[in-house]
Amino acid sequence: MEATLSAVGNQLTLTSGGIAIWTAGREDVTSLTINGSAGNDSLTVDFSTGNPLPSGGLAFNGLGQVA
Repeated sequence: MEATLSAVGNQLTLTSGGIAIWTAGREDVTSLTINGSAGNDSLTVDFSTGNPLPSGGLAFNGLGQVA
């Protein structure tokens, strides 16, 4: 899974392959955990349109990551 977390205005969005797979209001998210797939995973945190990190932090679990 390749995913990107970004913020636009008051919205947080997680996209994969250019498709939004999750979106929520920034005020509704205090912390965020993203679980990857059984394959190789990558997460890009895009700060170009604002800080997408929730105040309680971000965790990324790659699950089946192969080095």
